[in-house]
Amino acid sequence: KNIAAILRETVETWKPAADYSKIHLTFDGPERSCTDVDPPAFDRIMANLLSNAIKFTPDGGSITAKGVDTSASGDERRAVARLRGASFLSAGRS
Repeated sequence: KNIAAILRETVETWKPAADYSKIHLTFDGPERSCTDVDPPAFDRIMANLLSNAIKFTPDGGSITAKGVDTSASGDERRAVARLRGASFLSAGRS
């Protein structure tokens, strides 16, 4: 499944909430990054992480959802997405 597309769509869904708090939310990643995931579950995980990132990032802050090109490493089990914000975290399969 193309997790980059799922992450990009999730970021777009959460942009209005980020804009409301004057938080700059962006997606940074490849057009395609394919790995074996359950798309609805991955979307829920990323939505929960983005929700928490928005909740705990101060007004005027920024969050970048970064997609990782898993094909470059040949290891589909490594982290597939990363959120960077005021104090945020990584998510993925390990």
